[in-house]
Amino acid sequence: MRNLSFSSVSALISLIFALAGASDSIFAQAKVKIGKFNVDTVESPQFTLKGSKKSFKPERGWLEAEVIFQVSSAKPPKDGYLPDALEIEVFLVIKGGDNKKKLVKHSGTYPNVAVGKNQAVAVYLPPREFARITGKARPSKGDLAGYAINIKYAGKSVASDMKKMTKAQTEAAPEMELLPKNQTPFRDLYYDNYLNDSSS
Repeated sequence: MRNLSFSSVSALISLIFALAGASDSIFAQAKVKIGKFNVDTVESPQFTLKGSKKSFKPERGWLEAEVIFQVSSAKPPKDGYLPDALEIEVFLVIKGGDNKKKLVKHSGTYPNVAVGKNQAVAVYLPPREFARITGKARPSKGDLAGYAINIKYAGKSVASDMKKMTKAQTEAAPEMELLPKNQTPFRDLYYDNYLNDSSS
């Protein structure tokens, strides 16, 4: 068997490392820009059922937080999608009924992120948890005291936005966890417009 030259071995090693880092090199040329951040209260969706009727009154006052962002790249992937998922963190500070600010958080993994198109992620705080924190029967979006968004790729932060919060607050233990859209009654509404959290 013919011995490989040192230069041939070096070239082979370089090729292996280049292939291993292909996804990073593709994304190194891309940027993430956070656009609108919408917060609102929404009522529980109503569905029509056949058979016996229930006398339950629907829970109301879900807190909905929606993040819209876009990934752009001078050299988009061939299939138009990022090779790996994004990790998206949403932090909300809510005015508590005891006059203390309460942190709620969501951290999820979002694959199938298209390049060059607006992407949307929605997370929710259920009515009972929302009312429990605020101490109000009908909480509102005015109970929000601050927010922060952090988007990561390959473990590195690539975009962030923060208002009326500090980094130290985001590192505190959350009072409760926000639910991704696909874990709520809203999961089938506007399905094609939102990314799904694959970690939930």
